[in-house]
Amino acid sequence: MDTCKQRAPTLTIGTRVCARSYPGGGAHRPTRVPTRTSGDYRGDVGTSSSDASRAPRNLLLKAALACFAVGIVAVVAIFLTPILTDGKPGLALFLLALTWPLGFALAIGFALQSGRRAKTGAGS
Repeated sequence: MDTCKQRAPTLTIGTRVCARSYPGGGAHRPTRVPTRTSGDYRGDVGTSSSDASRAPRNLLLKAALACFAVGIVAVVAIFLTPILTDGKPGLALFLLALTWPLGFALAIGFALQSGRRAKTGAGS
């Protein structure tokens, strides 16, 4: 009985053992057959992080995170100023605190923009 009925590559990486002899001598050794599944294929579909269309989206996210962080630090500074210095916080801290909602709005804009691009990119 032939233990190696199928000679075509399998869908996974595996070891096949064939017990029959081939011309040239000897039994076939166990072989590892590397193959790809549909989930492994990435192809040339623009998945590189250096893609030109991806750079503005990452820039928007970085700007949103920076504004959000500056705003949080400003709010913390507003609360710590009277405790540490017995004085009132300056106007600059209040203006910097406005970057917190600005960063939040930019993050929402980033989420909407990236969701729309993913949806239109998948449909075309």
